[in-house]
Amino acid sequence: MENQAIFPDTHERIIDDDVFEKVREIRSQRHRMTRTGKSSIFSGMVYCADCGSKMQYGSSNHRDFSQDFFDCSLHKKNGSKCKGHFIRVKVLEGRVLSHVQRVTDYILCHEDYFRKVMEEQLRVESTEKLTVLKKQLARNEKRIAGLRRLFMKIYEDNVNGKLSDDRFDMMSQSYDAEQKQLEEEVLSIQQEIEVQEQQIENIEKFVQKAHKYVHIEELTPYALRELVSAIYVDAPNKSSGKRVQHIHIKYDGLGYIPLDELEAKERRDRSHAKSSPFRELLQILFYGNSALATSPFPVLQSSQNRKGGIFMASQFQIRTKDIPLLVRALQSLEAVPDTWFGSVDDPSLISEMKNAARALPVKLRLKTLQLSSLDVLALQQACCYQCLECKLSRQDYKLLENYSNQFAALLASGNLGMLQ
Repeated sequence: MENQAIFPDTHERIIDDDVFEKVREIRSQRHRMTRTGKSSIFSGMVYCADCGSKMQYGSSNHRDFSQDFFDCSLHKKNGSKCKGHFIRVKVLEGRVLSHVQRVTDYILCHEDYFRKVMEEQLRVESTEKLTVLKKQLARNEKRIAGLRRLFMKIYEDNVNGKLSDDRFDMMSQSYDAEQKQLEEEVLSIQQEIEVQEQQIENIEKFVQKAHKYVHIEELTPYALRELVSAIYVDAPNKSSGKRVQHIHIKYDGLGYIPLDELEAKERRDRSHAKSSPFRELLQILFYGNSALATSPFPVLQSSQNRKGGIFMASQFQIRTKDIPLLVRALQSLEAVPDTWFGSVDDPSLISEMKNAARALPVKLRLKTLQLSSLDVLALQQACCYQCLECKLSRQDYKLLENYSNQFAALLASGNLGMLQ
């Protein structure tokens, strides 16, 4: 064994380093088992939000899994030091899964804005932490240098007979112990500084992991620990007559994600933009690409031709299985009040668009898709209205949002001139 040599990185890795470290972390976790021999995937990850103690896993004696729970370990030892933070495992799992689903769905739909907000948040947090850490590092390094000088001084005093051997031994041991402790703290601080300086990389890693778990339906031990680092549980609040209990999820590499604020900001932006797309699309429709300078819509990268006001889009297709969803959206356009479309110079255009919407269900089922400019506008507005105003499943919302963007881009892709 003593003659062996190790040569790292000579073979291609079977799994990534991040996956290996995460699995090793999961395997090293000591999951507390109950008397019935059960454990929870949340063991070791749930903390009391008030005292910071770990919450212990427990279950009933009747093997009823629905009764499994977590409670503050400090409260169980001494009820006077912390309140009870009792929470059922099934409630905890539902809350965490729901939050993870919302986070991954939000990243899928608004990745750029998510990056921007989290980069700013982490930059502020990192700046504050780095300031404190670097000051502490400077103090420790200064003290270590001072201890080295003191050690040299007492050594010289001992050699010159100014300091007894017993006194020298006592002082040198004290200085040596302090120096070792400070050097350990310096190493820890340097590692923390390195972590803080790599926060932007953490955002990229988390976004990639989030894409893996879009539409996640069940929490597995690996998925949980890949996404979440800790969960803090508040004490229940019964002041309203109902039991209200909040949890706070700390995500791996990012910390707390201000999801409610992100979703509220996105809703405000959508509400603010609600009245403008129709008017801007009309500008493009009647005045051509001169309106594109302020248009918020991306250009569809596909080959399109226009003959007599008809679109012939060779790479733009509406999937057959999506037609019923689009038909329902078009039918809902009939009841939309004209004021929803915002200020329009010629209100009769709204009526013409609604007339086009009535005829579209038949056109969509034709073998060759040929749409007039007004047809495309009706489809775009129908999809937009559904996304903004109606309660949809996540899948339907994503489909209609994608079609809305594509229809808008199709209108913005060329100088359409006057309708024929």
